[in-house]
Amino acid sequence: MSLHCLHGTFGTINRLYIGLSTLPRLPSHFFMGLAINHLTISYSNLSSIQPSAMSALGSTLYSLDISSNELTMIPAFREQRLRVLRNLKLSHNKIHTIPDKIFEGLDSLIQLSLYGNRISAVSDAAFFGLSRTLTRLNLGGNHLTKFPTEAFHTLNHLVDLDLHDNLINHIEEKDFPQAISNLDHLNLRNNSIGNVEAEAFFHLRHLTNLDISENNIKHFDRKAFDGLDNLEYLCIGDNPLNAVPSESLRRLTNLQQLDLRNSNISVLTEDSFKGFCTNIKWLHLQYNHIKAFSELILDGCDSIQTLQLYGNWLTGLNLSSVSPVMDTLVVLDIHANPLICDCDLLWYRNWLADFHQQGETAFLVRNASCHVPSKNVDRMVLDVHPADFNCKQSSPYTSTASVHVFSPLHLLFCVAIAHLLLR
Repeated sequence: MSLHCLHGTFGTINRLYIGLSTLPRLPSHFFMGLAINHLTISYSNLSSIQPSAMSALGSTLYSLDISSNELTMIPAFREQRLRVLRNLKLSHNKIHTIPDKIFEGLDSLIQLSLYGNRISAVSDAAFFGLSRTLTRLNLGGNHLTKFPTEAFHTLNHLVDLDLHDNLINHIEEKDFPQAISNLDHLNLRNNSIGNVEAEAFFHLRHLTNLDISENNIKHFDRKAFDGLDNLEYLCIGDNPLNAVPSESLRRLTNLQQLDLRNSNISVLTEDSFKGFCTNIKWLHLQYNHIKAFSELILDGCDSIQTLQLYGNWLTGLNLSSVSPVMDTLVVLDIHANPLICDCDLLWYRNWLADFHQQGETAFLVRNASCHVPSKNVDRMVLDVHPADFNCKQSSPYTSTASVHVFSPLHLLFCVAIAHLLLR
């Protein structure tokens, strides 16, 4: 394959895509005479990149994507002299290791993705030369069994780290070094983590987003989240927890979102969220085994806007159970529960009716339907007439949909009629 046809045809090429081709080898000086800003070579069976193959692009190339090829080793970028390169993608190749100083010379690199390779070893000096610029690193979809702590001692500007879809089986005390204390986002989803020890994230004091869902975690040490003073978003769902790890979570007073979906939780108590739910806006409890949602569970949770309870074993939901959050609640999803449409659920039907008037019901209801009584089986709660809830007294929550609004003239007319009748 030759690029001679491009010589002299253009000035600086903004984007060049080479794909769905057969280019097993990138020879030296392959891009001689060209100036390219963004280069993609993918699905081209590329397995070898010779030294100086891209050296002609050293002063113009800002992003390089060599994903979905046959590379088994990371090219030696020192000889390529890509001094202005900011974004490098080597995803979906067959790379096994990250050797020492392999990225040396990439003095401007900000984002690096090695997702979807076969990496099982990361050398201690693997990221040498990237300490002043690298902010985003994706090592997801590889074969790592532990966090390569030593390799991260120089990455003090790292903000976003993805380690999802690996084979990491445990997180030890202070696994994450102080050098990466500026980290904002850490993704450990879908590994094989069985436990999280005390102070595992102690140095990550600027972390706001942590995802350790889809692991095999049965227990969190009560000091597991010590040091995460600024954490706002925590996903620990899809783990066999069996209960809300309240003792561990009480240190997280700035939480805004807590995801506990599909965690084998069957019982919630009045202490489940006590001490850390004040700022939570999004609470995800879907696909558990919760049978009852009693009073005081949400006591003190004054900010909740979204409460996901669908896919549980709830037969009802009393207004008193959610009354602490009624002033802020916008989304309450209880579909896919065996709901008994009786007087205790009439308030929910009326609450939905209010949103129906605002055109938001389709988003909120998600086919919440009755399981009992038989005459209302599979009927959407909103479609059941209030009289069919068999209430002997009015619902504590009255829908504004059933309240008539009178104009001032209409109101004056009614007052006049009443005055005549009383004479």
